[in-house]
Amino acid sequence: MYLQTLAAVVVKDDLVDNIAFLIGAESKGITMNRINKQMALSLLLLLVSSLTNAQAFSGNPPTEEQVAKLAAAVSKERPHSIDVTLYLELTMPAKPIEQISKEVEGFFENERNMIQQRYEPNSLGMKKMDKRINRQIERNIERIMKEQQFPRLMKKRIRDSGHNHRSDSVTAKPGEELEPNMPFEHTFVNFGERNSPEFYSFSYHHNIKSAHIENESGWYKRDTTGFANMHSGPVSLLQAILSTNQVPITEPTFVPDINKMQELSRTGIGRMQLLTGVHKVRVSVTPEKNAPGNKDRIEIGDPNKPYATTVMVCDRDDYSSVYNLKFCKSKTGEPYYIRECSNFDSQGFPRNVTEIQYDMEGNLKEKSVYNIVSVDLNPSFPDDLFAFNPPEGYKVVDNRTKKP
Repeated sequence: MYLQTLAAVVVKDDLVDNIAFLIGAESKGITMNRINKQMALSLLLLLVSSLTNAQAFSGNPPTEEQVAKLAAAVSKERPHSIDVTLYLELTMPAKPIEQISKEVEGFFENERNMIQQRYEPNSLGMKKMDKRINRQIERNIERIMKEQQFPRLMKKRIRDSGHNHRSDSVTAKPGEELEPNMPFEHTFVNFGERNSPEFYSFSYHHNIKSAHIENESGWYKRDTTGFANMHSGPVSLLQAILSTNQVPITEPTFVPDINKMQELSRTGIGRMQLLTGVHKVRVSVTPEKNAPGNKDRIEIGDPNKPYATTVMVCDRDDYSSVYNLKFCKSKTGEPYYIRECSNFDSQGFPRNVTEIQYDMEGNLKEKSVYNIVSVDLNPSFPDDLFAFNPPEGYKVVDNRTKKP
């Protein structure tokens, strides 16, 4: 009954971007636009089947009502734009000075190359500019060494619209608190889709009045719109096993398949067709033991293994509201990614979010604690918000390797 009454909802399917985190592409510097979509889903399935030592399955096959809630959650359209102001406390392990030096040197590599093209070797101008860059490198290394002794406290205003991204931020000095009225010091902007002819990125550094046109890779974008939905990794996998399409990632839409939904409720097993054949995914649902009255625990993994690989604790009435999410690593069963959300507002957006990432040896990579001050979903922005228009008096530095 529940399945028959569920309308076929058509939503955007950005699978390639969705699974970037799960396959580690961002940390490896892979541009997701270049990954074949069929291969991308195969990699996601390989991840699911390989995490054989994660938490053991403890639930039963989902009921028809629960399958309908899963389909509704993965059908939920993400906000097409967002305007969010937040405080962020970022904790990362201290890096050795050798690693910091290498990273800072790399940051100034383009500037060094431009100086070498502009000046004759061993000329007075070359020596002067080289000395200036070395001094900047030394100051940055000293600053980073000092800053990493404390959590980084930041205030950010993030405005996203489609592929366009703008982040204005200010960071407190090490050991100091953020003042509520501190002005933003830095602005980072991506405009357009990466690898398209129209794409460009730039930054403003208001404290030193400089504007930088950046290289072709652009700035890393934290997808805050995803906080209001189920994580994009499980969404992509569940869409694949519930879709009417044989290979759903070849289409720009997701339409639930009633027959597949009924099979999942009968057996707890979902199927997807890939180039390597038909693959199975197990899904189980049980009341969350710490909140059995209003939350469900959803576990996803390989049916041939006794372990869950993805565990979510969701609102019983709306599975797109996820309170706790864990991805586990393959050998020890320990989580390598945790996301906890709380204090959901009337828009379904959590006002408190904590993300924790570990490396494959179990060492902390990053802990991010977000306190969402304000959020506006699906706002309209003026055209010039993402345009390069530095304030008067700002020095412009072009860091692009290929000039137009």
